[in-house]
Amino acid sequence: VVAALRSVSDGGTRVYWIGGNRDFLVGAGFAEATGLTLLPETYVTETGGQRLVLLHGDAQCTEDVKYMQFRAMVRQPAYQQQFMTMPLAQRKAMIAGMRESSRSEQGTKSYEIMDVTPQAISEVFAQTDTNVMIHGHTHRPALHKVGDTLRYVLPDWEPDATPPRGGWIAIDSSGAITRHDLSGAVIA
Repeated sequence: VVAALRSVSDGGTRVYWIGGNRDFLVGAGFAEATGLTLLPETYVTETGGQRLVLLHGDAQCTEDVKYMQFRAMVRQPAYQQQFMTMPLAQRKAMIAGMRESSRSEQGTKSYEIMDVTPQAISEVFAQTDTNVMIHGHTHRPALHKVGDTLRYVLPDWEPDATPPRGGWIAIDSSGAITRHDLSGAVIA
């Protein structure tokens, strides 16, 4: 993954990274090795003449209390330092356990709990003075229109799944936003 990202950045494409729920240890070393730019958790940018906010989206799933507690813990520098002092085999075992626990808990949680909350989304729009948002995390691709706001949700990438999943969003120079499926077809 590092080599592939480095190849893209060395090829002249600017690569930006917003950490997600499993990326809490990504830092300056990774950015340097890949040639990418780390963005803050909530990033406001202007492109195509419009101001928009980019974020992963996990911080807005505020009704998932267990996840929010986990999220707060793993983002503490002391926790990260302690974790990194453990032998690699132990860290890999812990990560595998966390993933398995996450999969098990997802089967018992409602979609509403695991989704972003309207209040958290409204707060991001208000704090960033934007009306266009792009995020992932929930893996339920959609375009949500509420009042004068547009919220684009990115899909997850599982090209080996049946059926394959993936997609992206494109913004042209005039600010038009289009959603694309894994094959590149435009999604209405």
